[in-house]
Formats: sequence, C-alpha cells, structure tokens
Amino acid sequence: MPQTRWIAVGAALFIGIVAAFQVGKVPAALPAIRLDLGLGMVGAGWIASVYTGTAVALGLAGGAFADRIGHLYAAIIGLALLGIGSFWGSTADALSFLIAARIIEGTGFVLIVVSVPTIILRSTNPRHHAFAMGVWGSFLPVGLSFMLLMAPGLLSAYGWRGLWQTNSAVAFATIIIVFLILRGRDGAPKVSAKKNTDFWSDLWLTVSRPGPWLMSLIFGMFGTQFATFMNWLPTYFIEHHGQTVAAAGSFAAIVAISNAPGAITAGVLMARGVSRSLIMSVSFMVMGALGFLTFAVGLPFGLQVATAILFSFSGGFVPAVLLASAPHHAPSLDHVGTVNGILIHGANVGTLLGPPSFAFIVTASGGWGAGGTMLLVIAGLSAILAFVVGRLERGPSGANI
Repeated sequence: MPQTRWIAVGAALFIGIVAAFQVGKVPAALPAIRLDLGLGMVGAGWIASVYTGTAVALGLAGGAFADRIGHLYAAIIGLALLGIGSFWGSTADALSFLIAARIIEGTGFVLIVVSVPTIILRSTNPRHHAFAMGVWGSFLPVGLSFMLLMAPGLLSAYGWRGLWQTNSAVAFATIIIVFLILRGRDGAPKVSAKKNTDFWSDLWLTVSRPGPWLMSLIFGMFGTQFATFMNWLPTYFIEHHGQTVAAAGSFAAIVAISNAPGAITAGVLMARGVSRSLIMSVSFMVMGALGFLTFAVGLPFGLQVATAILFSFSGGFVPAVLLASAPHHAPSLDHVGTVNGILIHGANVGTLLGPPSFAFIVTASGGWGAGGTMLLVIAGLSAILAFVVGRLERGPSGANI
C-alpha cells in the first residue's frame, strides 16, 4: 500500500488553483480590455467563452493524451501553456490575437484538469482517495474566488496586461516548484508514459463503457445549473434588489468560495462510506430547491443571499463525487485521464449552453422566477440520473462499467 504524501496532494491542488486563476482574472478585467481594444459586448463575451469552448473541443483528446505521455508531464505542459498563453495575451492589440492566446490557455487548463486527479490518486493510500478527491474538487472555486478578490487591486496597479503577465509568471514559477515536489523525495511516485501499447485500443477500452458518458451527462447538467446561477446572480442582485456593481460582485465572490467547503465535505462523507449516488442525488435536490428560491420574486434580499450561499455549498458535492468516481469507471489508473476528459467535455457543454438558455427563458416569460423553475427541473432530472449511476455501479459487473 502506498503511503499518502499530503505535500504532493497539496502541490497537485495548487496546479489546479493556478489553472482556475485564468478563469477568475477575466470578469474584472473585461471593462479595461474593452476600452483598450475597442471591443463591444459580443467580442468581450468571446474572451470568456472561448475557454469553455476549448474544453468542449479538447476534453477527450486531452485526457487520452495525458494517459499516453504520463500525467505529471501532461500537467507540466499544461502549466507551460498557461504561462505562454497568458504572456502572449498580454501583448495583444486585437481581439483575434487575444482569443488565440486564450485558446492556448484553455488547452493548458484541459491538460491540467484531466491529469492532476491521477497524480493525486498515485500519491495517496486507497483509504484516502475519496477525501483527497474531495479536496481536489475545491480547486476551481478556491482559485476563481481568490483571483476575483485579487484582480481589482492588480488591475489598479498594473492594468489588465500586468494582470495577465502576473498570471504568466505564477504559472511558470509553479512548474519549477511542483516539479521539485512531485519528483523529489517528498513527492508523488514518478508518473511515466505508457509504452508499447496501442493507443486506439486503450482509447476504445474507455470510451466504449457507458458509465463515463452517463457521468458526463450528469456533469453537463450540473454545469448548466452552476454556470447559469453564477453568471446571472450578480445581474439579478443589481436589477431586482438594486445592489451596486461592486456589492453584487462581492456577494458573488462569497457565493463562489462557498463551493469549496462543499467539495471537501463530500470527500469526508465518501471516506466514511456514504454512497456516491446518494450524495449526488441529495445535493441536486437541495440545489434545485435553493436555486428556485434564490430567483423567486418577492423574497427578501438577505434570505436570497443565504439561499445562494447554500446553493453553492451543496453544489460543491457534485464535482467532488464525479471526479472521485472516475477511477471506478476506468479500466485502470492509466485510463483515468480519458475518463476525466469525457467528464470535462460534458461539464463544459453544460456551462456553454446554460446561461443563454436561462436568459431565453427569463426573457420569454418576462420574469426571473421562470429561470428558477428551470434550475429546479434540471436538478430533479439530475437527481434521477445520479440514482441510475448508483444502480449501474451496483450491477453484476461492478463499478468498472
């Protein structure tokens, strides 16, 4: 049994947090970028959404690539791409230039999120797998929230180009620190590439299983709910409750960081033997009710801030459980990257489609309440699918389906 090396888990988690910085740096910087490059709202929207589009396009390929060359090497390449893309983007003088740089960053993000889970699994004793994956599930809200809080100060001091260059420097510095930790005496076992195996046979061995695709569908439905909620919550607070832009942004940051304790709590529950499908089903049902209440017209502002925070907390359970489930749906640890790629593909499809679908429903109905109903319906369907996954895992063939 391998000994758990928590310093290696911490280093791997930090890789994910640095990747999440690249998501969090955009919202606060968009006004300055629009002014500098003369962009409209549509152009500015592409700067944010191209990251998601890259994950949709490259999720599966990135996972297979990581499985092929080795997960540590894939993560380091991912960090290098973050650094290159962020620095190149800081020199952009046109929208097309900046979008190309964001595609490079997005490719790095994909390589990191598909490869780091296997690094964590190889660095921990099996009895710690569930908790460690719960901790990993917190990387996005932690990194996103931290950068949302830090970006205004960095923008004020250095401008948006300085913010991009700072993120580039952090990514390159992380390569050195992480490589020393993960390859040194206190690090994870050396993760090398698979050799003398047929790539397409390995890929088919994973993608032919129904489990990863069903989990990808669930992750997509989660992405629809969570991305919709987080994208439109500040606007709702401004338009419906009369909050300032600064106040709405601060509340949104608090809501986002509330997701991290949920992920860690899910890891604790899984470590204590609570069924993964039960955790997901309950989480989705709670999310549906709280999402409905948050956008319900007539409720006081304080109550809706509380329901938004609890929505985010309960939402943290789902990605933690899905990421922890990936090894149970892979032929071996050498195939977990491909399963994670399938999951990331589904999550980002939902993230891409959710916000505009919500906007259409709210606009067509003339009220925010209809958007809350949309979240409630999707959550109910997601809870049912979570039970289906549980039945599959308890089937005759076990978890590896």
